[in-house]
Amino acid sequence: MFNNIDLDILITKVWSVAIAGKNDSVTGNKMIDEICKKTRPRYHFLFGDTDSFFELEPFAWPESNRTTRSINVAAFHSKKKWAYAFVIDVRGSDRKLEADQSSSLIPNPYMDQPGKRSFSDFSSKEDLGSSSKRKKAVLPSDCHFCFTNPNVEDHMFVSIGNHAYLTTAKGPLSVPSGDMDFHGHCLIVPIKHIPKLNMGQEEFFESALRKELTSYELSVVKMNHRKFDMSTVVFEIHSDQTIHFHKQIIPVPKYLIMRFQDALDRQVYLNNERYTTNAKMNFQVFSSSENQEYKEIIGDSKKNFFQFTVYETSQDEPLIYLSQFNVNDRLDLQFGRRVVAFLMRLPKRINWSSPVCKQSKEQEIDEVKKFQKGYSAFDIAS
Repeated sequence: MFNNIDLDILITKVWSVAIAGKNDSVTGNKMIDEICKKTRPRYHFLFGDTDSFFELEPFAWPESNRTTRSINVAAFHSKKKWAYAFVIDVRGSDRKLEADQSSSLIPNPYMDQPGKRSFSDFSSKEDLGSSSKRKKAVLPSDCHFCFTNPNVEDHMFVSIGNHAYLTTAKGPLSVPSGDMDFHGHCLIVPIKHIPKLNMGQEEFFESALRKELTSYELSVVKMNHRKFDMSTVVFEIHSDQTIHFHKQIIPVPKYLIMRFQDALDRQVYLNNERYTTNAKMNFQVFSSSENQEYKEIIGDSKKNFFQFTVYETSQDEPLIYLSQFNVNDRLDLQFGRRVVAFLMRLPKRINWSSPVCKQSKEQEIDEVKKFQKGYSAFDIAS
């Protein structure tokens, strides 16, 4: 037919037999199988089934670092998911397996034994190795932060950039205060499904994703300070065990921000002395993101750490509090929220799912509208 050529994106209406074997509702054509084998596309988009959205877990090609995703999108404006957002780097994409896929690959269906197999047929040992300590991978189609999840709560999205998006928080910690008539608790989330920012990629400090996350963070800090006279606390977890990296941003009244150190010290004491099975917290404080020791820590892809960034104003350099931990240590995932809840004297709002934090979908939609109104002059994507 034609010589082998690697493609980044392949679009066909008809499914291949190999991929159709993973879905009982469609049939395939062997010619598409041959095209896929010869082109090894990074993304294979299908639209043969206009009534449903389907995404197969990524798989690799033998003797190659290329991986393929197969996605069927539903008809435009149908009741099923008809849009798919992704980021693709066409420069040097074959140097290694993409970081978000390397731990969640399934056997290549084009090289697999004939016969249909369901997703559940791939055991945890087959996918992830036999280590009982290793966390089972969550695929983008099941991740509540990923666009590819048909159940993603996109009604909470405030702004969408090229590499990340801004969304209001589920069960917000903060409460409306002063001129801010909305909660203001928000998240910045990479579009790409990664556990932490530094996955060993080249030129980490200059990466487009890192720059956009920083731009989103500073834009919210500016809104909080300039429009509502509020300070800001940002916390984030960088860990190989995290499902999908994100930053949580919370507006804090300026009269409380000076007590952040006290609130942090209290929670560190409780974490280290009372809950002895937790990873021990020992925070270093940096007065600049350009501090050489700080850059060496975050520039090491093997490091795992918890970080707070505390902005008193939008003009002054923030204070950065960073505590390293071992990847297999038990980490209190609510630690950041506990610190800020104590700081803001809101102990009943530590748990996002508590009755005082829960919002109806209508309330969440109203929250987004009010957030967007306050944020419109600062939105980096507008």
